[in-house]
Amino acid sequence: MKPMQKIRIMLFFSLLTGIFSTISCSKAIYGVPAAQWHTMTEAERQAAIAAFNRDEAIYAQTRQRAEQAKEEAKRARKEAEFWQRHCRNTKENTPEEIKIHCKKITRQKMM
Repeated sequence: MKPMQKIRIMLFFSLLTGIFSTISCSKAIYGVPAAQWHTMTEAERQAAIAAFNRDEAIYAQTRQRAEQAKEEAKRARKEAEFWQRHCRNTKENTPEEIKIHCKKITRQKMM
């Protein structure tokens, strides 16, 4: 066998070992490691389940708010692009129309 083939075989088995050890070590029930779960009383399990469900609800709400903020930013960006195109001094838009429809936006410091 060539040395390069040996290296590839060793890497393959190392990768498989890493994957299987990660899968076997990451078992959890409601966020509690499986070994600990089996030693818990019923009341502790119920508390763990309630905490897990509460955390999942918070995560879902956070994801929903992030999605809403993303959509809102997208709408604002589209509106800004529209007004940027609309308020240019072109043949279609005369300077008088621009003065009527477009206001210059400036940043002001809050004091």
